Amino acid sequence: PIPWSKQHKKLTKVQDGGLSYSLSNSFAEPLTSKQLIDWTLERGDKDLVDMYYSHSLHYTPNGGSYDLRQAIAELYGPKVSADNILVFPGAQVALQTAARVLANSSSHSITFTPGYQSVQEGPSHAGGLVTKISLKAENGWQIDPEEVMAAI
Repeated sequence: PIPWSKQHKKLTKVQDGGLSYSLSNSFAEPLTSKQLIDWTLERGDKDLVDMYYSHSLHYTPNGGSYDLRQAIAELYGPKVSADNILVFPGAQVALQTAARVLANSSSHSITFTPGYQSVQEGPSHAGGLVTKISLKAENGWQIDPEEVMAAI
């Protein structure tokens, strides 16, 4: 069978007769550098454009750059520092990491499909047992508590 992710990509491609707008993509619609710079200048943020032109293109450290982690920590008050913050390059990596931390060979996880593949497969990659519950259009994609109880 064709993996769910490949079916999803085919369904959402406009050129293949799919959806005009996909709200399920985990990436931003592409812009050109010129569009991004023009929009930034239009809102009067020349300093940001100057920083863009002088910014290093090296990889950031695993877990996020210190300045970003510090800025996030400041949102949570004085009891949280940059050392308490972990930044991921995207939701998929964060979900996989959480599964690796929380699941093990004695774990049983219940996941729902359709959904992120990393949510569905992450616990099994960590050695745990996974029960998948299919959500159905005829139920309005709602979770059926009886199915969850039966899976426990």
